[in-house]
Amino acid sequence: MEQIDAELPVPGDIALRFYFVRHGEAEGNVAGIRLGQSESPLTAHGRVQAAAAGKSLASTVPVFWRFYSSDLGRTVETATVLKNARQRQFLSVGNSATKDPDGSMSLEASLRERAKGVYELKKRGLTYQEAYSEHLRRGGSPDTIPLEETDDEVFTRVRQWIKRVLDEAIDEISADRKLIDAAFNLSVLCVSHSGLIRATLGHLFNIDSSEISVPNASISIVEIKAGGCDGFIAKLVQPPDDSHMGPESYSRNYIINTVLTSSS
Repeated sequence: MEQIDAELPVPGDIALRFYFVRHGEAEGNVAGIRLGQSESPLTAHGRVQAAAAGKSLASTVPVFWRFYSSDLGRTVETATVLKNARQRQFLSVGNSATKDPDGSMSLEASLRERAKGVYELKKRGLTYQEAYSEHLRRGGSPDTIPLEETDDEVFTRVRQWIKRVLDEAIDEISADRKLIDAAFNLSVLCVSHSGLIRATLGHLFNIDSSEISVPNASISIVEIKAGGCDGFIAKLVQPPDDSHMGPESYSRNYIINTVLTSSS
C-alpha cells in the first residue's frame, strides 16, 4: 500500500483568502450612470482611491499567490494603480528584495460587472419602460437590447471561477512541497465590480444583495475551503470596508457590516 505523507495538507485543509476590491470611482459613477459591462475610465479621485487600497493591502498582505482583475477598463486601471502603490509601499520600508510581490495580473471575464441590459449607460432611477424608451430614442431596437444578467447568473460564473482557482491551488500545493507552509493562508487578489461582489456575498452568506453596499475601492475578504454543495465552503472574514480612505469612508458601512457579519 502506498504510504501517504502526513505532512501534506489534504484538500479540505487548504484555505484561500479572496480579497475582493471594487474599482475606484469611475466617470460614469459620478454622472449617475448604470455602467454594467460598458466602459468608463476612472476619475482622478478614483485613482487616489485605488492607490489607498493598494497601500492598505501592502501593510496586511505581503504576497498575493494570484492576482486577478475583471477585463473591463476601470478595473484594469484600478488594479494597475493598486499594484504600483503596493510596490512603492514595499520599497519605502526597505523591502528592496520584493520589487514585485504579486507577479503578473490575469484578466478574467468571469469577474466582469453584472450585465444590465436595457439599463446600461442610462441614468440611475429610470423604470424599465423609461430605459427601454431611451434605448429606442438612441436608435436601438427590441433586437439590440444588451445582455442582462440576474444575480444567480452572475454567481454561477463566479462560483465556477472560485472552484477553478481552488482546484489550481490544490494541484500546485500537491506538486510543490515548498508551498506546504503557505497552504493554510494563500491570498488571492481580485479587482471587480459592486454588482458582482454584492451577488457573490449575497449568495455565499444568504443575504439580499440589495442590503449590501460595496463602496469604490472597498476591500471584502472571504475565506474559501474545499467542500460543501458548491464545491467549497465560505467564511466571511471582512465585509466591504473602505476605512483606508479615512474621513471619506462610506458612512453606511457599519450597517452593511452588521447585516453581513450576523449572517456569516
